[in-house]
Amino acid sequence: MYGNLEFPSIFENDFYQIENETVKILQIDKERSKVKVLRSPSGSSHLKNTKLTELTRKFTFDLDKELLMRLLKNN
Repeated sequence: MYGNLEFPSIFENDFYQIENETVKILQIDKERSKVKVLRSPSGSSHLKNTKLTELTRKFTFDLDKELLMRLLKNN
């Protein structure tokens, strides 16, 4: 596998679509460019250049400095 294998681009427990199959990322080996995935029992083989599409669960939000300081102070 090639591409950015660093967080936040890819992380354990992320889900990806490959053709009509959804896979779950179990383990990432950056040094060997390998990703271990959980597949459905009925999953078929895919060609090596088949596109993976992230089924994102990530989100971002902005906090102003004052709110961030209050949140940190209360914890």
